[in-house]
Amino acid sequence: MFRSIALLLLIFMLVACGSESTDIDTSANDTENNVTTSSETTTESSETENDEASDGESIIRISGAEEFIFEQELSFGCAEDLIHIQTFSQAPKFDLYLPASVETGTYDLADFDSNSETSYVEGQAVLSISGKISEGDFTFYFQNSNGQLEITSMPSDVGEFFVATINGTLEDNDGDTITTDAELSVEVEGFLLMDCQF
Repeated sequence: MFRSIALLLLIFMLVACGSESTDIDTSANDTENNVTTSSETTTESSETENDEASDGESIIRISGAEEFIFEQELSFGCAEDLIHIQTFSQAPKFDLYLPASVETGTYDLADFDSNSETSYVEGQAVLSISGKISEGDFTFYFQNSNGQLEITSMPSDVGEFFVATINGTLEDNDGDTITTDAELSVEVEGFLLMDCQF
């Protein structure tokens, strides 16, 4: 009789231990699932934040005779029939001139001409890069332009974005060549629109 009671107690203890270990395994799996879900949520949040951060951020890389990445912010200005996208800096300086009537599409790069009545060229995009781009002297890259501007989003009002890419080359007076690779995303702000003819 005593043996039967001891055997029953032993079986009861084994069953109880087995159910406890099962509970531990289950909770461990639940913890792993929670960690995985949390990690996936964090990744999705990061991707969303990165997508939102891309609005209003531009990247302009210069290579070739000069190696440089612009850190200055761009501004979108429009006065009457001219769109001027530029950095508010003296050196180095990025300037892009377009007619105010420009639409989404692809445009060849044209040379900057200081003697021209207008800074833009109809049906093309005028680009110039100037200043002490690296550690050298002041240089003005504006001629023998070769390449294209592709506009994917053209604003028509304040708060909208000008979105485009540039891939092209420019030369200075000495024949030195730079390559410009740019991803532009510039918000239109009201104080830079003066009688703009969108």
